[in-house]
Amino acid sequence: MVGEHMSQQLAVQDKLLPSEVTVLETLASKDVQWTQRELAHHTGYSIGLINTILKKLSRTGYIKIANVNKRRLQYLLTPQGFVATSKTACKYILRIFRDYRCLYEQVSIFFKDLYEEGYRDLHVSCDDVELCELIQVVIKDVNVASGITFHPAEAKGIPVVRLKGAAVTKAGPILDMAVQSQSYEGGVQ
Repeated sequence: MVGEHMSQQLAVQDKLLPSEVTVLETLASKDVQWTQRELAHHTGYSIGLINTILKKLSRTGYIKIANVNKRRLQYLLTPQGFVATSKTACKYILRIFRDYRCLYEQVSIFFKDLYEEGYRDLHVSCDDVELCELIQVVIKDVNVASGITFHPAEAKGIPVVRLKGAAVTKAGPILDMAVQSQSYEGGVQ
């Protein structure tokens, strides 16, 4: 009986609109009593839309509306409302992990290809700290199989590796990580 009730709640939850999820997350984000005007300003929605969303969230059990005084209402998340915001956060985290895994695989393939082309010592030039850390992890993992060595940006006399607009100079392949968008384009020429 409890499991059936929970799946009914989740089925209803999946029907939340993005604007409704935004309002729920806003209500959950601070331990503050939000007014409709503040919610509208914070989310960028009209006061009328906020009013409609709050009524629907209350009717469907995601929030409880309580009177603080004659002129002010308090919007409280119910356990179902907390589940909805938690589920949204979990989906976001899972998407980040999938994106990380995809980028890891792309960078790994790229460095394996460089190794097959004969490059062993690489100077990685990268303005994005997180991307540079990912590159270091990939190179360490690829190193087990390939023997590629990572050198910090200060290393001299080592080929420079950048990730986009790839070209070969006398020093070696160039791969610009600072302008990396979604995927490596073109390979080392």
